[in-house]
Amino acid sequence: MGSMALLRNSILYLKNETILQFFLPGLFPIFVLSAPFLYLYIRSRLSSGGFRTFAKYDFLHFIPSLIVLINFIPHFMLSSEEKTLFVRSVFVDPAQILYLKTLFFPLKVNFLLRPLGGVIYFFFTIRLFLDGQSWSNLMMKVKSDSDYQWFACLTIFMGSSHAMMAGLSIYFYNTNFDSALMDSYKFYMMFPAFITLLMNVSILFFPKILYGIFVDDQEEKTDAKVSMHAIKFKGGANVELEFKEIADSLHEYFQGKSYLKPGFNLSVITKETNIPYHKLTNYFTMYLGVNFNDWKNDIRVAHAADLIDHGRAKNLTLESIAYSCGYLSRSNFVNAFRKKMGMTPSEYVKSIPEISLVTSAEF
Repeated sequence: MGSMALLRNSILYLKNETILQFFLPGLFPIFVLSAPFLYLYIRSRLSSGGFRTFAKYDFLHFIPSLIVLINFIPHFMLSSEEKTLFVRSVFVDPAQILYLKTLFFPLKVNFLLRPLGGVIYFFFTIRLFLDGQSWSNLMMKVKSDSDYQWFACLTIFMGSSHAMMAGLSIYFYNTNFDSALMDSYKFYMMFPAFITLLMNVSILFFPKILYGIFVDDQEEKTDAKVSMHAIKFKGGANVELEFKEIADSLHEYFQGKSYLKPGFNLSVITKETNIPYHKLTNYFTMYLGVNFNDWKNDIRVAHAADLIDHGRAKNLTLESIAYSCGYLSRSNFVNAFRKKMGMTPSEYVKSIPEISLVTSAEF
């Protein structure tokens, strides 16, 4: 969407020949992908099984973009001199862009179909949100779930932009893209341009999405002891009940100590428990008040410390202890151990009285 604004402004205001030489019409197939990408992104994030691998039919979403790309082959085949002349004619009269050489249909058709396709995808994206539930339930999720707030924000801005462009394209089409109305066209184009600007900066208001962290109350230190109970939570009763149900499911799931397996992450939990990825993220950051990776490292280090405390690691190398706790790298294990315990594993072993390092029959 930002690249579309760059190309549009280069034609109407910047008069930058270099940008148009490289990106006209090469960016048009990418414009067509904005709506399918939105739909597929929201579908993946809301999927109960985590990220959905593309099925064969999912590639059908990219066919319109491919058709648009093929449609512009005649222009791509022009010589550099011919392309330069065309770009300069567009600077003189932006309406000349409509005479760009195409294979199947003129550019004015592309101007009309792209935003209309965006409106159609917007409708189906809203259906993903609803998923058979009422609007009131959806609004409750949006109010309490920061992920849903981001999805809603992105969808509204994208949908608004496509709707405005669809209306303007119909207006331009009915007026036959009259050069005499160029000042009016520029004025109306300011509205979708403003929406695009808002969409581009909106991510800055969702640091959790941007950086993968939860910034509220991070200065407060949590107890070093790993717990499956809530540290702090601010939300509605229904959401808290949902978190408690997740806590019960995870408590049972973690009896198998899956967190000690190498490669263990949120996607693994989602796959093995069917708890949606975004709900797991919210559970750890909002309910437990801890980043998932920090939680995982804490519980792994606690397991390593337990091995050392009870003499179970007496005959194991540092690498063996690290691997038994899910670390494939000795350095990662040492760094995680030092962060939680304030000393390296070797220093921790030396700090324990020899008499307590008894060999456990269980080991």
